[in-house]
Amino acid sequence: MMALLFALLLFLGAVQFANAQDGNWTSVTNQRSVSDIESTGDVLICATNGGVLVFDPFQQQFVGSFTNINGLSSNQPAEVIVDHDGNWWLGMEQGALNSYRADDQSWEVFRDFERLTIHDMELRGDSLFVALDIGVSVFLLGKKEAKETYKKLGNIPVEVDAWDTLVDWPFIYVATDHGLSVADLRQVNLKAPQSWQNFTGLNGLVSNKVLALGTHAGNIFVGTDRGVQKFTD
Repeated sequence: MMALLFALLLFLGAVQFANAQDGNWTSVTNQRSVSDIESTGDVLICATNGGVLVFDPFQQQFVGSFTNINGLSSNQPAEVIVDHDGNWWLGMEQGALNSYRADDQSWEVFRDFERLTIHDMELRGDSLFVALDIGVSVFLLGKKEAKETYKKLGNIPVEVDAWDTLVDWPFIYVATDHGLSVADLRQVNLKAPQSWQNFTGLNGLVSNKVLALGTHAGNIFVGTDRGVQKFTD
């Protein structure tokens, strides 16, 4: 019996090895934890801890899945956004940008932020504002390259985590552990610290640890670790 079992294991191993040699690999991932959702057309694009799921809310079923086997650079997308042409942009936890072209259904990888951590992405025109663990960077969709990075957001330490970004023209708001940083995008040099204004507990924040930003009815809302506040200019 033991000899038969051993022979069976050898046979299964040989089959698996043959499949691997033929390139018949697959990724088995856990996609239950969703970090971000974006809608496009009639479907929802879900960034999960095991790749990307595409969900059709009308059919009430998943209609697509992407992992590192069929297009993604890795299986840990943190953020997803859809541009004006219907292309998907995914920010991976390891810093790579993955782009899915809607016209020919192909993937492209950009490694401008490799070895960095992407926390959030915000689209304004042709500019993708990427919140990183060292500040905020601008990625130009047309040129497909990073233009510049803002590492000193006013009178706060250099290269801090930018947890969230919000563009409400002409201003950009950045959430940090040291308060809220705000700048006018019409300025010439946002890399200069003096181009940024900081709001902390001294200006009314209940906590300097700002984690999320949002807009509603023309108002800016700031989410901290101690509650939500409405920003008043």
